[in-house]
Amino acid sequence: MPSAAPERGFGLIEVLVTLLVLSVGLLGVAGVHLRGIESSRMGYHRSHAVWIATELAERMRANRDGVANGCYESRMVDHAVTATATYGADCGSGAEGRAVADADLADVEAALRSDPPPLPGGRVTVSCPDLASDCTIIVDWQHDNPDSLDASQYVLAVRFF
Repeated sequence: MPSAAPERGFGLIEVLVTLLVLSVGLLGVAGVHLRGIESSRMGYHRSHAVWIATELAERMRANRDGVANGCYESRMVDHAVTATATYGADCGSGAEGRAVADADLADVEAALRSDPPPLPGGRVTVSCPDLASDCTIIVDWQHDNPDSLDASQYVLAVRFF
């Protein structure tokens, strides 16, 4: 009696197992790719926050009269509302450096409101309690991913005098 020829080719089970393994692998690659995109976006936001804070600090360093007169004290710039104008006691309407301080904060506000916004929900807060202590520039924003553990705030402390 003739023996049956051995079967050649792939069976349906082998094909299904291969497709399952391949699809799980591709899902893993897609997940890693999405995590990389999210990390890149968070890095972009953080670098923009650093740029805004250091740019404002350099402008404040150039406007020593405005810092000395308290024209940057307790100032906040938000992406959605106009800058709040809370001036220090010595920063009257004709004070040295007030116009420059107002222009500096208007530029920061324009940077936060640009389209597309570099920092979603961005806000810059400046606090200069007195000349002997550090001025603090805080830039914070909202993350696209609320579950992220990465802080959405950058704090820069600068002493001008």
